[in-house]
Amino acid sequence: MHRTVAVLACALALTTVASAQSRDTTQVSGARVTLTPGAKYKAGTLKRLVLGQDYRALWTTPIEVNVIDLRRTAGGLTPTQRGGSMQTNSLRFTGGDGREYVFRPSEKDFTKGLPEELRETIVRDVAQDQVAGYHPAAAVVVSGLLDATGLRHPRPQLVVLPDDALLGEFRAEFAGVLGTFEERPARDFDESAETLGATDVISSERLFERLRRSSTNQVDTRAYLAARLFDVLVGDRDRHRDQWRWGRFSTRRGALWEPIPRDRDMPFARFEGLGPWVIRGFVPQLISFGEDYPSMVWLNWNAREIDRRLLSGLDMAVWDTVALNLQLQLNDDVLRSSIGQMPPAWVAIDGQRLFDALVARRALLPEAAREFYRVLASEVNLEATDDADVVDVSREADGATVVSIASSDSSGRPGRPWLQRRFVKGETREVRLFLQGGNDVVNIHGPPSSGVKVRVIGGAGDDVVADAVSGGDRATSVHDSEGTNEVRGTSRASIDRRAYAPPATDRAERQVRDWGNWSFTTRGVSAAPGIGVLASLSHTRFAYGFRHDPFKARHVFRADVSLSERRPRVRWDGTFPRSNSQDVIGMRVIASGIELIRFHGLGNETRADSTREFFRVFQNLFRVEPTWTRPVAPGVTMEFRAVGQFTSTRDNAGTLLSRTAPYGSEEFGEVGAGVGIVVDRRDSPVHPTKGFRLALGTTVFPAVWSVEETFAEANATASTYLHAGGPKAPTLA
Repeated sequence: MHRTVAVLACALALTTVASAQSRDTTQVSGARVTLTPGAKYKAGTLKRLVLGQDYRALWTTPIEVNVIDLRRTAGGLTPTQRGGSMQTNSLRFTGGDGREYVFRPSEKDFTKGLPEELRETIVRDVAQDQVAGYHPAAAVVVSGLLDATGLRHPRPQLVVLPDDALLGEFRAEFAGVLGTFEERPARDFDESAETLGATDVISSERLFERLRRSSTNQVDTRAYLAARLFDVLVGDRDRHRDQWRWGRFSTRRGALWEPIPRDRDMPFARFEGLGPWVIRGFVPQLISFGEDYPSMVWLNWNAREIDRRLLSGLDMAVWDTVALNLQLQLNDDVLRSSIGQMPPAWVAIDGQRLFDALVARRALLPEAAREFYRVLASEVNLEATDDADVVDVSREADGATVVSIASSDSSGRPGRPWLQRRFVKGETREVRLFLQGGNDVVNIHGPPSSGVKVRVIGGAGDDVVADAVSGGDRATSVHDSEGTNEVRGTSRASIDRRAYAPPATDRAERQVRDWGNWSFTTRGVSAAPGIGVLASLSHTRFAYGFRHDPFKARHVFRADVSLSERRPRVRWDGTFPRSNSQDVIGMRVIASGIELIRFHGLGNETRADSTREFFRVFQNLFRVEPTWTRPVAPGVTMEFRAVGQFTSTRDNAGTLLSRTAPYGSEEFGEVGAGVGIVVDRRDSPVHPTKGFRLALGTTVFPAVWSVEETFAEANATASTYLHAGGPKAPTLA
């Protein structure tokens, strides 16, 4: 997104202010001070038009805040280390009470996420201005709302850190800074002190490890669902795995882990103005908080991995119940009381607007919850454990499928199911059952089904799939490349034994998308010599599927209309990566009435004293071109293609073509086949700075259709790159 923001820099060069962060380094512990959190976010008319009004009124209004007393708070606070993420430098403390605490500055530093070559440019100031879209008191308002839900959470306070020698090496960076101070959910610093009532607190990473290890570890999924629907209500879109901690509570069956949300930066965020509106077309998760809900896909995009891992066992009835409970818990009194936790000056400015928005969203919460449910319900992942598990898959006559998972004892007998859900035809298209380790058994029974497809994905153990579906089971597939595995019974499924290596990703969610679809539409106007002004409409649609990387299908539809010729051109490009393969099937279809060539005759005898129109040739074109691409070595790709094309000339009276009527004019059809090879040794396909790319290809057109004699064409392109060195140096291509 930061790279996209760069296009706005020139327009904002005269309006962006680059003043220093507002802070008062004269503060002493225990005092109460008045400060302005972000005077630099004040904006003129042009800047507000382009980057939005957002929460500038709050950031630029003075407020009274307490200076935290480092000697008395929590039995005495000692700073231990700097923490935080790409945008925030937080400061951790240990308290005399044996707990851990964290201070998070209200103002983020977005410049740290910029490429180095942009950090000393106007783009830096444009990027930093995004802070104006964050509500500076979101964390304290959200804390008040969460109190009414019964969900466990830290309780942040809006404070200023003092200019105190107790800050030690962190004094220069944090003295006088406004931010939130709260207990940090973490593994107990002092084992005698519980954290938010839990006997242990772990990260999402460690939670997933424990869930996989044994079914004696379970998540309170209803509590997690309540927390996620609460996120939907307040518009908090940044709920990836690192935004959660998990508190342990003992039960008769083992450990129950409850969610503890943390780091509340994004609730109520508003990104208005022309710039965010343009960027949103390419980054749809840049949503803006208001009375209506945005798409549940993009609102919950950052949490998609953890949502699909933890909410897969809950059906729609549970979602409805949890949404209704939240409506009842978050009544008007709770909303007003929570908003009242803001400094009075901010309540006067934004309190009523925020209250009205929350009331409107509360009324629509059940509907939003159902939309969210549908996003997750189409393709569902169910994960077993590394124990020996027994899975029961029951096909029902109405197309529904019931899946239950239980751990087995030493004799192989299953215990009480720890997960059970009924999947309804029409809601769920596919269930993916990941068996993980252990010697697992999957029992499938019931009438033949054309409803929910079940994929069984084996792990490191020796797995058995016993399929007793009458008449053969067409709706089950088995994928297992490890261990000794077998499919028994009437199933027509064979085992796909191909190994699968998930694509590497450095994103927070750790997984590539393999569910649902996404589409977007763009419009444009361009001009071409001889054709004139073109009005264009383009629609791109991605479909995602199991083990299809990076997508299952991509369709690009484009329509152009020449306003002067009043004729169209329509084009479709389809790209279809094969499942668990690097092979890619492609298809291109073009139908055009505005193809323009310039025919100057054969040889060099044509006089150049005629008008341009004399040499113009308009053609109608229909072309179909399927392709098959396959990597044959690292950085080397082969492409095989076929082509069929039909052209006809039109409106050529009074032109050179109409006088000479050469071979190939009028109506002409041809078919051909070709092969190509690409050698790509660049360091990056997007922003290369070194290496080379070589492409060679040839196509043969036999003597069929309108072609009288076989002919061939060949092409070659080569490129290399020279980089001067250094992050700001240019690259010569």
